[in-house]
Amino acid sequence: MKNCTPVQRYSRVPTTPKPVASTALLPQQFGMTTFVGGNESLAAEVSWTVKITSSYYRYKSCDSVAALFGRIFPDSAIMSQFTCGKRKCA
Repeated sequence: MKNCTPVQRYSRVPTTPKPVASTALLPQQFGMTTFVGGNESLAAEVSWTVKITSSYYRYKSCDSVAALFGRIFPDSAIMSQFTCGKRKCA
């Protein structure tokens, strides 16, 4: 390394990252019920949280979503129990 230029001495060869196990197949393999039991409102909250985080929405956008879903689905028993504000989503 004595005869190397400073750029050669301190530059690093980029390494190829190791493959990471994909979690995209998880819902197809196990289903949401495996993780949340039979609680359908909890399954809806988890699904909404996954959507929020995967789409890079702000957690604050969840503050009034329960009221919105209640108006969109007025006859849904699941949406009547749905609560997911910014703190719960975070």
